[in-house]
Amino acid sequence: MFLLFLLSLFTEHSNAQSITEKVLREAPRLSWSAGVTYDNNFQEPTTYDNSQGMSLRVAPRYRVNDKVTVLASTGLTQRFTQENRSDFLNSSIGITRTPFRVGKWSDLRISASGVIPTNEISRDKEGLRTGARFSTSFFIRTNTNFIWEVGQSTALNNHRYTISAYNQPNIQWRVSPYNNMGWVFKDKWQLMFYQSYDTAWTYRNTRREFFTLDESITYINGRKWSATAGVTNAGSVFSRDGQSSNVAFFDSRSTYFYLNGTFNY
Repeated sequence: MFLLFLLSLFTEHSNAQSITEKVLREAPRLSWSAGVTYDNNFQEPTTYDNSQGMSLRVAPRYRVNDKVTVLASTGLTQRFTQENRSDFLNSSIGITRTPFRVGKWSDLRISASGVIPTNEISRDKEGLRTGARFSTSFFIRTNTNFIWEVGQSTALNNHRYTISAYNQPNIQWRVSPYNNMGWVFKDKWQLMFYQSYDTAWTYRNTRREFFTLDESITYINGRKWSATAGVTNAGSVFSRDGQSSNVAFFDSRSTYFYLNGTFNY
């Protein structure tokens, strides 16, 4: 399940927004990118809690004009521990609209996408039929190379049943305000910090709260490719007692490090 989250992080938020800003503007009308990600948690390889794997995600894009881009995404995943299984990632198709731009340093972006449950766990174990994602973000890059993006995404899911095969309540709604900031130096390196605080509701209207903290550094080689190394921690805002905070930059049970390479064509 962590890998599904991690790939959505790259696709929707995190450093992908700022890394590819110039790339998308310089790309041909029809283009595509391929990203390879390796992830591993900080548990000992011999323990049951150890989790590591790789994934490949392919994302074709069609730039209708300077303001509208249609994009799709699909991929494969391979886990190396526990079940040692391979599967498809969930796929999506959507549209991004940039209705407001101030020079070349800032813009307001609106996007919408639909989810196709090509992942076996999402489809068969959790009963996901489909889903929709809507997001709005404001992106700023100053002449000091400071990058700042604030936004909010809303997700609506449609499941066949309210409780998954893992005896966990399925999420129907999720609202995710986020903050993404960083620094670009020498036009080649980018240091980013991403945080989000999600509020979700189950089909029985039970409220749940989640957090995400992600730190990464990326090397950008023009329009052709980029490489990222990062650490991310995500989970429930509250511990099992429902009172004490579970938010932390590092937790050996839930923190992962990852390596990602993205190639643009």
